[in-house]
Amino acid sequence: MTPELQKQLSELCAYASGLHTLDLAADGGFDTQVTECREKEGVGGMGYHYANLDRITDGSAPVITEPEILVFSTKKNGKVQLGAVEYFIPYPLWVGAEPPELFGQTFHPNDGDGGWMLHVWLWNHNPAGMFADFNPTVSCD
Repeated sequence: MTPELQKQLSELCAYASGLHTLDLAADGGFDTQVTECREKEGVGGMGYHYANLDRITDGSAPVITEPEILVFSTKKNGKVQLGAVEYFIPYPLWVGAEPPELFGQTFHPNDGDGGWMLHVWLWNHNPAGMFADFNPTVSCD
């Protein structure tokens, strides 16, 4: 991990430090559940997505401390925890010639939801990689 990436991830951690519960997330503007728990057999899960709709519709370039979506999963004890953030830009709002980038990663298309996306798994270790969509340790069961 480069020093620059480590600095960027630290910025994201500091930003999200007050968003680890659904109530705190809602107070922070992530008050709209936009998906049920997402899981892909043989690959893993994502969890439940809670969006800040103002950020999704503003059409701005991605900013480290302004993710559009928080991803929560249910732990074995039944408690819900923040596992990842998702940066999401609807296709019609992205005016760049190339896909957006952040953390040295290029966003990839999500045709099902109609936009460019990038996950960052900071609070739920992802054996598939920090920027992978699905996490094999997350289940919707």
